[in-house]
Amino acid sequence: MNRQTLFIGNGLNRVYEGPSWNDVLVKIDAQAANDSIDPNLPPTLLFEYITNALYQSGSASVSYDAINETLAEIFQKIPKIGSEDLRRKFTHLSISNIITPNYDYILEATLDDAFTVDTSAINRYPNSRDETRYSAERYIEVNKKRIFHIHGEALRPKSICLGYDHYVGNLSKMTQALERIEDITDVSKIFKKFRFERWFELFFTTDVHLVGYGLDYSELDVWWILSLRTRLMNMKPQLVTNTITYYEVNGSDAKETTLQSFNVETVMVKAQSYAEGYPSIYKMIRTSINK
Repeated sequence: MNRQTLFIGNGLNRVYEGPSWNDVLVKIDAQAANDSIDPNLPPTLLFEYITNALYQSGSASVSYDAINETLAEIFQKIPKIGSEDLRRKFTHLSISNIITPNYDYILEATLDDAFTVDTSAINRYPNSRDETRYSAERYIEVNKKRIFHIHGEALRPKSICLGYDHYVGNLSKMTQALERIEDITDVSKIFKKFRFERWFELFFTTDVHLVGYGLDYSELDVWWILSLRTRLMNMKPQLVTNTITYYEVNGSDAKETTLQSFNVETVMVKAQSYAEGYPSIYKMIRTSINK
């Protein structure tokens, strides 16, 4: 099994003028664009804000399903990807597992120029075909690389995760999959349940490189996994021997300190822009996995 996992967030899309999650959400509600919304609100809170505003305005398009359908239409579009595109460079690293919170299929397209947004063309893990709302096991396989869309994907609108209700549902699925840890004697039970088919297991069994991912504090599922891993390391460190490294361009000291308390290694790159910083991160990861 390949012991390397790449976690790619929306930051790389932003280099190529892709919209931020907040930009997309505001487009859903034109009125919200005119309101004095704090631009620093995390997407989850902004989603709840817009949903509540739509309810209060009596809008017919207020349902979560309707909003998710709109989002799905936006993210089904795949832009032209050049041969020197940074996203292509990252996905072609010697890594077989790729995790992303993104709903689009840009990463798939970097691995196969002929990739189209067509359900029939997507190979999924057999046991996850019925996984339509949550995304614990479902992945897309392109050229022998597995891509896990952990917060949903455009072809499955109901799987798109933005609201708190969906995040809590994700947590519930993960806690059901893993044994409860009451004391140190229970730690090994988690590892006995691993099937190496679910994205969150990779946070314990492979070296994970996170790049282009803001990891704001509303990302409940990822923070929970990091917290659980830290607890396991504190209880029985010999069982958790992998590394998790978070790379960020011009990151904050507060984020760095917080992540380090979760036993996450941090690499903060100083650069004039993201377009300048990400190539440096790419070279660092390439060197790390080729050791």
